[in-house]
Amino acid sequence: MNRAFHWITAILLGVVSLAVAADSVEAARWRPSQRTSWQIQFTGTFKTVPGVEVYELDLFGTTSSRIERLHNGGSRVICYFSAGSWEDWRPDKSKVPKSMIGNSYNGWPGEWWLDIRKSTVRELMKDRLVLAREKGCDAVDPDNMDSWDPIDKTGFGITNEDQLSFNKYLSREARRLGMSIALKNDLPQIPELVAYFDFAVNESCFSDGDCDQLMPFIDAGKAVLQIQYRSADVCDESLSMGFSTIYKKTDLGFYRKACS
Repeated sequence: MNRAFHWITAILLGVVSLAVAADSVEAARWRPSQRTSWQIQFTGTFKTVPGVEVYELDLFGTTSSRIERLHNGGSRVICYFSAGSWEDWRPDKSKVPKSMIGNSYNGWPGEWWLDIRKSTVRELMKDRLVLAREKGCDAVDPDNMDSWDPIDKTGFGITNEDQLSFNKYLSREARRLGMSIALKNDLPQIPELVAYFDFAVNESCFSDGDCDQLMPFIDAGKAVLQIQYRSADVCDESLSMGFSTIYKKTDLGFYRKACS
């Protein structure tokens, strides 16, 4: 009886230890705050911006040393990569067979949609998340998380359920590695995904007239980092909604105008 009691006690203590460890990782994971100051830059000579707390940089285009310098200056770094498309200039492009590369991404030469249902694609994205962790990224912004809408966009017939499964997979893997993760666009699925993502990154919701769909993030106390590419002044509305909106040119170079 004593032996059984000790065995059960050991199991329970092990479960409690795992739960405490998971809670510690969750507590330690950085998340951007609402209305944080931020900058996104993928092209041109990189420069810091006085007062900016968060930088979003391309995962492959930035270095560990740059991220370390930003950390030393008190800033956090979000690393971008495309999770739903194949780009012919990326160093890991050969890891995906042609059968998993679908329709071209309209308007973006050198980019095609991926079959996100395949384990090979998931493993590739897992490798990218590991690279982000190794470089010191605090968070990730996986792009093209809306392969399902419309269903014939990719050439693979990606369904709503396929997309939810893929997006949740990325969330689990990023959080397991101690990084926070953004939901990029994919507004219709926000009600089902807001609990799995630590903040949102959005492009052009004011121009598209669908910013209200992002409010579940705000209501949950999570940040919405929002980008506008047009000159219409939306700052008053953005501030009232609790968003962190910046104006950028489409090349995502250094130019930045912030709503503050």
